Amino acid sequence: MTAANGWEPHEMDVKTAFLNGDLDEEVYMEQPDGYVDLTYPDKVCRLLQALYGLKQGPKMWYAKLDDFLKSQGFDNIDPDACLYLLTDDGEIIIVLVYVYDLLLVASSLAAIYKIKDALHQRFEIRA
Repeated sequence: MTAANGWEPHEMDVKTAFLNGDLDEEVYMEQPDGYVDLTYPDKVCRLLQALYGLKQGPKMWYAKLDDFLKSQGFDNIDPDACLYLLTDDGEIIIVLVYVYDLLLVASSLAAIYKIKDALHQRFEIRA
């Protein structure tokens, strides 16, 4: 559905968003219940990826998304509001990020499909 002003709004939800973040520091955790190595019960696990509930998860997810959007030509015009803008060949695409939800607004449906395709190739998305 096209808005009255001709803009095309679309909402997307990134599945397992916080599992997409790469950790930039060493993080360790106790062996989880049910998965304790009986040979080494006091050993800890070093995490290579973020997990749900990990305090670094949202930050690492946002950093990965930020890198991706910038690689697609977007400018982060308001870091506090997580607002991105791309102008390309007369098209305007705006991406607003809220945790793991993305709101896409563009001047045409073709522009929406272009960025949605790029996002689908990089992340697991529910649209």
